[in-house]
Amino acid sequence: MKKLLTPLLGLLLTVPAMAQQATLPQRLADKACDCIGQPAVPDSALTRLEKCLPQAFASVVKEGGGADAKVMNTVEGIRGSMRQAQELLGQSCPAVRNAVVQQKQTKFYATSSVASAAVAYQAGSDLLVKKQYAAALPHFLTAIKRDPQFVKALDDAAVCYRQTKDLKKAEAYYEKSLSVFPEGNLALLNMAVVKTLQHKDDDARTYYEKLRFFHPYDPEGYFGAGKMALLRRDFPQAMQNLFSAHRLYVEQESPYLSDSNRLLTVLYSAMKEQNQLDLFRSTAKEYNLNISE
Repeated sequence: MKKLLTPLLGLLLTVPAMAQQATLPQRLADKACDCIGQPAVPDSALTRLEKCLPQAFASVVKEGGGADAKVMNTVEGIRGSMRQAQELLGQSCPAVRNAVVQQKQTKFYATSSVASAAVAYQAGSDLLVKKQYAAALPHFLTAIKRDPQFVKALDDAAVCYRQTKDLKKAEAYYEKSLSVFPEGNLALLNMAVVKTLQHKDDDARTYYEKLRFFHPYDPEGYFGAGKMALLRRDFPQAMQNLFSAHRLYVEQESPYLSDSNRLLTVLYSAMKEQNQLDLFRSTAKEYNLNISE
């Protein structure tokens, strides 16, 4: 399995700018992703991949035409197609992408292995929970000085700067966090919030979209992207994101479900003003959402 994970981990550092064409490796990846489904435990997605990719290979060979057969008739062709399919799974398969990111998150959100950094961080955390942001900040900065790769300390230092209204420094420390762990959900979400407070809506949208991509089962990325779309009156994008977020909030029994209900009410009213309720209702139905009017 180690041979599979290495290209996936590298691939996840960038969000694809456009959809892949249905090449042979892409069809392999799509079939493998369908086979994997949405496992309840992220690691099980990678376990299932060991079985699903060979099954996808057999299916594509059976369905393929002359061009596919020509590729699959050589060892180099088989290896190359399988390798490309493994790499594409990181882009095109949410379950695999989520599993790999969760593995990285366990590593990067761990306490520092530098003892003095861990001690300083704990002192800051004790103050942070009491909302004593100015007092907590020096401890986090000490932890970062002792361990510059300490993601949790970078994130919490940014929290302190944000809460003390220093948005520029909050932005700088979230950027440092993301330079260490580009897929970090805490930094991506809070960077989006900081950009919104700075009235940089396009930048905020970019971070929400990254959060949505790297964490496909986290409703916050969809909710934020949907809210930004609603503000610019992009109703199709608002519906796509807010309906996706709402479904995830329901499935996860989230305490933020009431926030989702309120924003959907705002979307409903905005589309009613534009005589687009038929579109709202039909799209909601596609997401298996029942709308009470």
